[in-house]
Amino acid sequence: MSDDEGVLQHAFMAHPVMVDILRTYPYVIGVDSTYKTNRYGMPFFEIVSVTPTNQNFLVAYVFMRNESTTSYRWVLQRLRDVIGYNKEPPVFLTDRELGLCAALREVFPGTSHLLCRWHINKDVEARVTAMFKSKKIGASFKNGKWKRIMDAATEEDYEAAVENMKDKWASFPAVIQYVENTWLCHKTKFVTFWTNQVLHYGNTSTCRVESQHSAVKMWFDSSTGSLDTVWARVHSHIGNQIIAIRNGLEASRSKIGQKYRQLPLSRINGKVSQHCLKVLDEETRRMRELSYQVHERCGCAMRVTHGLPCACQIHDSLAAGKGLYIRQIHLFWRTLFIGSGDGGTVPGNDSTEDATHFRSLMEEVFDSDPAVLRNVSRIIEEELHPDHSDLREPAVNHRVRGRPRNNDTRRDRSYFEHVNRQHTERGARQTGDVNDISQSRYRHMLPGPMLPYITGWKDVIGDGNCGFRCVAEFFFGDQGRWYDARETIENEVLGYRALYERIYGLVRLEINVQRIRWDGGAVDSRHWMVAIQDLFPIATWFNAAVIILGVGQTPTCYYPCLTILPLRARRGVTAPEREFVIATVGASHFICIELAPDSPFPPVAGWWTEHHDPSVDGWDQRYEARRNMWDALIR
Repeated sequence: MSDDEGVLQHAFMAHPVMVDILRTYPYVIGVDSTYKTNRYGMPFFEIVSVTPTNQNFLVAYVFMRNESTTSYRWVLQRLRDVIGYNKEPPVFLTDRELGLCAALREVFPGTSHLLCRWHINKDVEARVTAMFKSKKIGASFKNGKWKRIMDAATEEDYEAAVENMKDKWASFPAVIQYVENTWLCHKTKFVTFWTNQVLHYGNTSTCRVESQHSAVKMWFDSSTGSLDTVWARVHSHIGNQIIAIRNGLEASRSKIGQKYRQLPLSRINGKVSQHCLKVLDEETRRMRELSYQVHERCGCAMRVTHGLPCACQIHDSLAAGKGLYIRQIHLFWRTLFIGSGDGGTVPGNDSTEDATHFRSLMEEVFDSDPAVLRNVSRIIEEELHPDHSDLREPAVNHRVRGRPRNNDTRRDRSYFEHVNRQHTERGARQTGDVNDISQSRYRHMLPGPMLPYITGWKDVIGDGNCGFRCVAEFFFGDQGRWYDARETIENEVLGYRALYERIYGLVRLEINVQRIRWDGGAVDSRHWMVAIQDLFPIATWFNAAVIILGVGQTPTCYYPCLTILPLRARRGVTAPEREFVIATVGASHFICIELAPDSPFPPVAGWWTEHHDPSVDGWDQRYEARRNMWDALIR
């Protein structure tokens, strides 16, 4: 039988609705054959694509007489007729079928062609296992030298990985020859450096086609059915796929995910597929993991491979307080209708999108509780007309000692408390206005095991500036200079932005600087000191070991009892010069504490261990003996 006669016996089937879906999403197409589907033993060739909701769909299927280049060419020409000659899919995914590869180059010359990484890994492992008769060696090669070649992110990394493989396996030329002749000649179709230059939406294997193979075979009663029987069963189950695809698209249009309501995703929520939001949420998480090195280590592959903003772009949008706009999202992810539909959300300019987003928020406010409406109205009015506010600065309460003594309701101390009082009186400072801790109304809020070591305390004015008053009292000798303390901390943070972005977060540095910056008197929680973060610039600027004492919700939870050391050191400085002890009481007030010399030392904050400058390496080791005292104390 000639090739032409063989071609006449091919049968190409395509459901009309699936054709509409393909014309809507002609982006990623995977193709592969499976067997044992019909009584004639003809290969069952499937063409599979994906929607923006991450759902597979069976574009078309073909009963092929054989798997020659001529047969594949005929099939791809029929696919070209279905797609249309004005559209070029960005990528085809196949296994290493040489006849299919040749036909693809002829029929779709402008389409990128990727080889399935999963099939490549399986083949490499199986071949090396067969050479050495050892599964362990096969798996070791695949997961070692071969993986480095596959995952090379730059051309230099690729060349280095290949040379390293050749050096380590030089005694086994058969392995090197197999790898070079079978796979490395196709490096641009599967190595990460080259696949990162292709718009593949995260698809680098034919697993979707394999999944479709499995689904199709479940639809058949046997593997010996006639062609018309197979055709009828496949078409009946395609109807279920169409329903699932439409439901997925409808859910993306109508469902507003709660976890995506905040920046950077709030503006595009409901305008792109839920799967797209999930991908962007994962990229946002990666941005946070990259921390202050996000621009250096991002790689920016997401822009090309998915048509979505990458980690450094997300960072910049958050730093600007804007979030992401629909214009930054590829048409694939925002096309939520099949066929004519709306052709995807049409992006306007940023101002238009901001206005649309605001209107959607206002509609939500109108449907909310009246109290929410009043609160939002007040916030908007204050923002639009700040000079119309009738708010006045509250009067400062200088009486911080609680109720008068003649109304005192304190109970008699127990024996244990009397003993603790005797310990604290030893060495207590009797001058100035530093007081005996046993007389403090906050005594019960401090960690009990540390009470014998507390020699004094100073309660500062509780006007919202109390944390900064403690700093001013200790370092300047006057709590009234709290505004100088704020300015000093602000200047330290702004002077070393890269360092403090690690502490406050990449996108929250400016927000925290605005919080610290205040000189207008009494203030609410928006400008309070934040422990633990604010203690890092305090420790660094004043070259002090800052100890914070507090307790959690249960007596055994000693948090935030921590020590914060300087993040960097000036030239010639080899150790902290002093120790500043501050206590957080009631989660809303700070007081100054004095400790006896060589007191127990709480654990050093993990952020210091992770983010400190090399100039202060080893400073935590100076306190090892006192750290052991702490561990023994709270055990």
